[in-house]
Amino acid sequence: MTSAIHEKYVELISGEINIRTGFRITPGELLAGGPIELEFLLENLAEKPFDLDLAGDRMRQRPGQLIFDARFEGELIDDPMKGTTWLGGPSTVVKVQYGKPWRQPILLNQFVRLEQIPKKISSNLAKGQMSLVCERLIPLSPEHQKPITIQLSFTLYRNDQALDLLTTNLYNEIINGPVTGREHALSLLLSLRSMASQQIKLLANHPEITISNRAKNSLAIFD
Repeated sequence: MTSAIHEKYVELISGEINIRTGFRITPGELLAGGPIELEFLLENLAEKPFDLDLAGDRMRQRPGQLIFDARFEGELIDDPMKGTTWLGGPSTVVKVQYGKPWRQPILLNQFVRLEQIPKKISSNLAKGQMSLVCERLIPLSPEHQKPITIQLSFTLYRNDQALDLLTTNLYNEIINGPVTGREHALSLLLSLRSMASQQIKLLANHPEITISNRAKNSLAIFD
């Protein structure tokens, strides 16, 4: 079995630019079919501020500029928004200062149908290996962007009881928890799609229109 690689970084040097950048898996339980959170990091090692462009993907409702190739036990796992037309999205530029690393949280479930994984594992409490290639363009100049490619690997465990408990807890946090913590729980739950079908169907009838609409959008891309 391939050894686990939960984080990896590369250094890029070009003229006055000297940066360290890469991806890491946010520590936590890696359940088959559950949420997997990543972090993109860019650290400026030079004194001059580094301009990093950011963009959203309006149609796919997720961050732009990111590409993931996910394979479970060698089998490619689909993008839930495969075939969706690119229509742009909001964009901005952040200045990354020396000594102040910039981090972007990423929910892998928005890019990969991780809900397909449990049925590919033979039995409850068994496990399998995920290989994940992460790619992002890095602007080295206004005219030149260099792609960085980082390969991670990690084990996913099938635990149906733990996943059921997780979806129940996320739903309860959305319904009964403080509003300030609701957004993160809502994003995680909706990204689970068919793994949280019961809870998402209930949220589709939520009295708050933004929640119900997001739940209905999630239902529309169930596997």
